[in-house]
Amino acid sequence: MTTIALFGAGGKMGVRLSKNLAKTDFSVRHVEVSEAGRARLKAEVGVDCLAPEAAIDGAEVVILAVPDTAIGKVAEQVVPM
Repeated sequence: MTTIALFGAGGKMGVRLSKNLAKTDFSVRHVEVSEAGRARLKAEVGVDCLAPEAAIDGAEVVILAVPDTAIGKVAEQVVPM
């Protein structure tokens, strides 16, 4: 089974992706930095988030569902992991 680390999982696009990925056989590890996003993800998808390091450890795919203005900063943190 393919493991996916989904960053920005509690945002608008992240929640949509989370809902769609929940219907698949992929193992998804959700990452969301905002408390509101974590609450939205829990309420709408029923999943909890992991710390970035835990989510990315052993993941075969990383999806950055973050705002364009944050993509550079997030990528800068994710790439070394």
